[in-house]
Amino acid sequence: MLKNFFKILATLAGLALMGYWLSRKVTFWELEAVKQKPQLPPTNHLPKDKAAPKKKSTKKSPPKAAPTASPHKPVKASQKDDLKIIKGIGASIEKKLNGMGIYTYAQIADFTPEDEQRIGEAIAFPGRIERDEWVKQAKDLNKKDKKG
Repeated sequence: MLKNFFKILATLAGLALMGYWLSRKVTFWELEAVKQKPQLPPTNHLPKDKAAPKKKSTKKSPPKAAPTASPHKPVKASQKDDLKIIKGIGASIEKKLNGMGIYTYAQIADFTPEDEQRIGEAIAFPGRIERDEWVKQAKDLNKKDKKG
């Protein structure tokens, strides 16, 4: 009976060991390959003037200042129009325009060609303002708002 107990115990230990190796993310062969890679010597023993150069930081430069809206009519955020009614303006573009201080149809209607180009590049859609005729649409919507 004691013999059977040790057989069962050995089998369970073997299964546990097999389960452990199967559950590892690195296989035995990959582990051996990692061990065989040559190690680079530490650089802390070199004098400061001959030490390995530091890596350049991967941080991006700070973003450029967001272009402001047309200076013709400053507007508060509380006087906000639903810019998504204009064809070509979705929720994300409206958010970008609001971030630049553009909230109303009147502001878009006052865009100059330079404003159209500058703001089109700022929202990452150059040429879209002209192509979708935002200024014309904004003028029409602004007239409707003033009448109604």
